[in-house]
Amino acid sequence: MADIGITENIEDIEFSIKNCVCSGEVNSELDLNKVSIGLGLENTEYEPEQFPGVIYRPETHNGVALIFSSGSVIITGCKSLQASEKMFVELKEKLFNPL
Repeated sequence: MADIGITENIEDIEFSIKNCVCSGEVNSELDLNKVSIGLGLENTEYEPEQFPGVIYRPETHNGVALIFSSGSVIITGCKSLQASEKMFVELKEKLFNPL
């Protein structure tokens, strides 16, 4: 950054993680209509004509999961990798071991 004139002294800049973006796979095709109902309509948004995935905002985490029919999951908004991993584990439990 000093080379391109952003700062004179690199030691003056603090870096910290504000938002993690993680991806994962549940290794299964998903019916997104069933996913949105199973996760709770109050916690999900699914409008396939607007976006091809379910947007899931769990009450127990600050992050958001984007869930696609291919089984791909993107988790964003968590402040640490551990929080993202915990959210992913809990999401898989809800998807494959519903109450």
